[in-house]
Amino acid sequence: MRSDALMLLHINFLCYIKMKTHFPHYHTNQNSEGIQVMRSEEFPELYLIAARELYKHTELDFVKEHLRDLRAVTDWILSFISMSNPELVRSGAVCPYTENSIIQGRLLLTVFEQKQPKIEEICQIVKNYQAWYNQIIGESKSEYEALHTSIVILFPNLPKEETYDLIEGSHRQLKPHFVKNKHMIGQFYPDCEVPSVWNPDFKPMKSPIPLLVIRKMIKTDFSFLKDNRFFIETYLQTFKENGIPAKYLKEIKSRYNIELGTK
Repeated sequence: MRSDALMLLHINFLCYIKMKTHFPHYHTNQNSEGIQVMRSEEFPELYLIAARELYKHTELDFVKEHLRDLRAVTDWILSFISMSNPELVRSGAVCPYTENSIIQGRLLLTVFEQKQPKIEEICQIVKNYQAWYNQIIGESKSEYEALHTSIVILFPNLPKEETYDLIEGSHRQLKPHFVKNKHMIGQFYPDCEVPSVWNPDFKPMKSPIPLLVIRKMIKTDFSFLKDNRFFIETYLQTFKENGIPAKYLKEIKSRYNIELGTK
């Protein structure tokens, strides 16, 4: 059985190979273009950086201040979220969208810097990023691009003892707003016990840094929505044109006496 040190080396090597394959300037300071930062016209204080930009050189102080955390999250996504895992109990990556999202420059990261925010402050800034996200996917050239677009908000400065309450509390307040807009908000942090849909013993949402992630709703989000009638009604309205898997319809009918035929 390999040691923890060898396992870490193995993971880092896999991540390095992936980045070198797609991004020649991975972990170098040789790119004269530098890191490109996106700015919102509606919310000037907001910014986003494509994950694939993080392995370029930068002279921007506010980026350099958080570069280690931003790269740590990107490395975790590449070495864990974008990889298969035997505990997942299905084939494919933990998240099948993330690797292509990074390659296409559509996995976008930012940092929330406050050290002791209130839940209301977190919710407001996340809603502002959601409004920007909606604009970004609205300008996508295809549904494929939109589905591969996500915003990852890092919270590196939260007090450890308050991380659970702040992230879970914000997620709980934000979820109805997001679902109403046919989006999803995901919560990740080091001690997150949210289980995989496929294996309740597998906890894939344990991230190295607390995160909230914005993305489009997809059909397999059923498992995250099925316990709330409002969420399920929105889910039905969102996907009825494309047809909903029969097994989901059966469960919806048994729970809520709602029936919708597939196409």
